[in-house]
Amino acid sequence: MNRSSPSSLTRRALLQATAMGLLWGAVPRALRAQSVPVPLAILLTELPEGLGEQALETLLRPFLEGLVPVGLVLPQDDPPKARAIHALSRRYPGLVEAVLALPPETPLGTGSFDLARAGSDAALAMQTALAEPDIFRPLTAVAPAGPVPEPSPAGLRTVGLRSVFVLEGEGAAISWSADHVEWLRGSVTLSMEETGTGWVRAVETAVGDQPLVVVNLSLRTDDTAGAMSRAADLADRLSALRVAGGIRSLLPKEIFLRRAGADYRQSCLLLLERPAVDDPAVTAFAGELARAGLGHGWLEAGTPVEPAPFACRPAGVQVVARCVLSEGPLPDAARATVAIWSDLLSLPRVGFDAGGMLNLPVTVELSDVTTRGGLRTRFGATGDVFSDQVVLVRPGAIRQDSARRVLLTALTQMRDTDLVRFTGLADHLEAIYPNIWIADRRQAVDRFRAGLRPSDEGLPALARDRVMEDARRAWRYFTYEQSAVTGLSASTRFTSDEYSTSNPEITMWDVASTIHAVMSAMELGLLAPETGTERLARIVAALPTRELSGLALPAALMRHRTLGSTNRDFNGCDMGRLLVALKRAAGIPALTAQVGETVARWDLAATLDAAGPIDIRTGRTLPGETNHCTAYALAGYRLWLSDDPAEGDRITDVAAAMRFFQSDTMLTPLGAEPYMLRALELGASDGAALGMDALLSAETEAFETTGVFHALSETPLDRAPWFSYQGLDPRARPPGFAATFLPDDTGAPAGDAARDMVLSAKAAYLGAALRPTPFTLARLDHMRRTCAVGEAGFIVGTYARSSTPMTGYTDVNTNGIILEAASYLLTGRAPLVGG
Repeated sequence: MNRSSPSSLTRRALLQATAMGLLWGAVPRALRAQSVPVPLAILLTELPEGLGEQALETLLRPFLEGLVPVGLVLPQDDPPKARAIHALSRRYPGLVEAVLALPPETPLGTGSFDLARAGSDAALAMQTALAEPDIFRPLTAVAPAGPVPEPSPAGLRTVGLRSVFVLEGEGAAISWSADHVEWLRGSVTLSMEETGTGWVRAVETAVGDQPLVVVNLSLRTDDTAGAMSRAADLADRLSALRVAGGIRSLLPKEIFLRRAGADYRQSCLLLLERPAVDDPAVTAFAGELARAGLGHGWLEAGTPVEPAPFACRPAGVQVVARCVLSEGPLPDAARATVAIWSDLLSLPRVGFDAGGMLNLPVTVELSDVTTRGGLRTRFGATGDVFSDQVVLVRPGAIRQDSARRVLLTALTQMRDTDLVRFTGLADHLEAIYPNIWIADRRQAVDRFRAGLRPSDEGLPALARDRVMEDARRAWRYFTYEQSAVTGLSASTRFTSDEYSTSNPEITMWDVASTIHAVMSAMELGLLAPETGTERLARIVAALPTRELSGLALPAALMRHRTLGSTNRDFNGCDMGRLLVALKRAAGIPALTAQVGETVARWDLAATLDAAGPIDIRTGRTLPGETNHCTAYALAGYRLWLSDDPAEGDRITDVAAAMRFFQSDTMLTPLGAEPYMLRALELGASDGAALGMDALLSAETEAFETTGVFHALSETPLDRAPWFSYQGLDPRARPPGFAATFLPDDTGAPAGDAARDMVLSAKAAYLGAALRPTPFTLARLDHMRRTCAVGEAGFIVGTYARSSTPMTGYTDVNTNGIILEAASYLLTGRAPLVGG
């Protein structure tokens, strides 16, 4: 066979010209018989011991001379061999690829952050082993054998990876993760236990039978000569197949394939530096980019009059920005979501660090005139055809009109011809890590907590006389109208000059709010102890026990005047809140026995399964599920069934916090309830503290950006669809508020999240009581001005965007919870139950 000299190999610029036309799919056998080449990649996963660069090159010579590309898996435990592989990949960039090996303990199914961290750790270990100042950003990795969940987990693109090979099994099945990393499962596995003839036959069979072939070749042996002989036989046969058009012999990274709609383009964050003094050339170039449809972001070197959303800022001594550009080591106080490093010698790692900050290198910095060819050369030096980039454009690169035209032309051509997607910061982050806003919100929690006051003593908004005035107003709701039989008040009430009406139905959540209201009124001196105890005794005595699906339980919905059941359902979440309230009431000696006997009648243990409290709806038992209420409800159950209400709700590190946000399928939207109730009544568990601080940090950010006060929780509405669950969507671009609405069967218009977002009076009070910050205290004063109207307590709230109050519309939970918060503030700030 005629072979080319390895020294003259300049194989195409990593598929810049040809791989863009590579299509993959279920290619029919008949079509393959018509000389359609089968994509084939070779991965040498194990190599003989003690190979240096020269010996390794000798071993690979048959592949190099036959123009058969190979991927060499970097050994994590053999730095000299890793350096030899890396050196060959640089000498023969079109024929040798260094492939990262993810360690055996890499978590593939426990959350994308865990996977991203494992990839970053592996790349950092290899960077250290290579002992070179250049950034090591592999495009391809080999994952440990074992099952991979569907859909494939995201997270590895933060390190630069675009393909992951799981070599276990036969064939080659492809799937895609949300960050458009390609996962390939299965291979033709060859080992030294087989003959060279067997190798050739196995590969030929696969080429004739599969639309894609991955060859997993192990050369771990003491018989180096035998390995070289077999490798030469295989290389000869593959070279012949390539020449005959039977295979398309590719590097592993070149197997990065297409599917309809997949965004396989490399993402390029294009950052324009905006100097402290306005530069017309920079402004002009930004306008030209926008007109050309090219995305870009900003590095704000000064303090602009109107800061761009998601702008980066130079790292300072006190870093509180979402994105910082670091030109040296970052201070310990840095709490950025993403740090972009122009000083690569200071770059600690690529990807997420242990604190949850994403580290990205500036791969190209432009200070002078740059053409498309110049950009492509620089891209090639820092990655590959699919390698994501960060380009920093200094003002000097675009100061002249001619320079701007040249660069604009280069960027446009690279978008249209080289398939580069130029973006701003938010789009780039979403491309390389779909859960970036979860990471961002977790970092925002740290930034929020760093600004908390050590004490709120002397704050005018929380002065005793003002809080007592609020408590007296809230207590009016429970004295305005109550049932002489049950001691309960209506769940919602509307009053106007023309008429008044109330909702006769009440839930166990509403009952719990009434119990808490009476307890708080007693503690604040608004209700005589004997009167309060008598009212609580009536409420507890009125709690009915029904047979629901064979269990003795209180029904989910009843009439507040009689507690007659209006359905035969059971709600585990509401039951959890009721149990918290009853435990508080049981602290009154005169009620201890009565409350205990009442709870003992219920089949509580039978309503718990492995996930949490069950529900019963229309006679059907629904299993427990992990949702926004689960931890709070379980805490209520544990007050009666175990000793530790915080059991199972602990978050000890960044990875656990990320999983809290991303693994809970019912977490969105994340409102003030029940997280703040958990903190107020039982003390803040790890999950409760994380939930409420995530919400408050987002509400603070929204106010700083828009001037609109949000205080989000579950809330009644004074118009169709009448009720909404509102809060933070931690997966959405900040501030990321969301609302869900109960279905309405009257034909009324559906709820609109933007129009119907509410400043909830109870959520505003909870936020100020638990986290007194300048924002939460200003919001509390705003709530007082707009919601302290009428004679029957605080109204539910106002519509946030318009500040339109729900005049005359009051409810038991708003006023009961405000009373709870007032008692918490004025009786020592200890948890209301057992504090």
